[in-house]
Amino acid sequence: MSREKKIIKVNGQPLQKRKDLLGVFAAVIFTPDDLFFMKGGPEQRRRFLNQLLMQISPIYYDNLLGYHRILYQRNSLLKKEKIDQKELEIWDEQLSSLGAFLINKRQEAVDKLDHASRKIHQELTGDQENLRIVYRPGLSLNRTGDFSPEKIKVIFQEKLKKTFWEDRQKKYTQKGPHRDELIFQMNGIDLRRYGSQGQQRTAVLALKLASMGFLAGELGEYPVLLLDDVFSELDGKRRDYLIKFIADKIQSLITSTDLVVEDARIKAETRIFKICQGKVI
Repeated sequence: MSREKKIIKVNGQPLQKRKDLLGVFAAVIFTPDDLFFMKGGPEQRRRFLNQLLMQISPIYYDNLLGYHRILYQRNSLLKKEKIDQKELEIWDEQLSSLGAFLINKRQEAVDKLDHASRKIHQELTGDQENLRIVYRPGLSLNRTGDFSPEKIKVIFQEKLKKTFWEDRQKKYTQKGPHRDELIFQMNGIDLRRYGSQGQQRTAVLALKLASMGFLAGELGEYPVLLLDDVFSELDGKRRDYLIKFIADKIQSLITSTDLVVEDARIKAETRIFKICQGKVI
């Protein structure tokens, strides 16, 4: 690292672009804030999906940046007194193409996460509750129909044309993956609205652990699991399940104000560092 700027090196070689770091150190981060991310706005859940997919695909990162750049251009055009229709067509074409890619990749990921999360959740609850994670795109799509990028692009372009005058009045684009949402259902009930805090925590834990398996399947190895003082937020059953999950195959970095390492499998392979007043002791 120099005084002028940060320099990141991998195997001694400096990285030229930020996106070159994607996938180099794959990780899943689990913090106390994650236990409450259901209560936040949909942008938090979109951020989770984006961070997951960017770790496996630099192309996804490029398309995401491109989409928001074109979205900004289209919204700027909508705010003008007079609109150049040819310019609008250019933005609509690019926005629908980039957006279709994002929607397709997000749907594929959520399908896998839904299946894996359900199995983990059943183990956590003793098959007493059925968790579903549903991807709701910012477009009205027929979930049972063709979900290819080509088909999504056609639908997206049609939606942009149909909602143009409303977009014009509101001065922003109403349809697209920037309005996507993740829906959590417990036995068919909206978990965000009607689930208890304990049920929400269990669902998030299942999702985080499922994302470990998702990344392992895409990258060929498990990512590092970063746990930031989460054990105090979990009850005994969830804590034991997480410890067993870690002990099986996961390299983990755990921070905690209370040092409790009771599981023999973890204790045998654990290195413990104590930090006091900013210094390792």
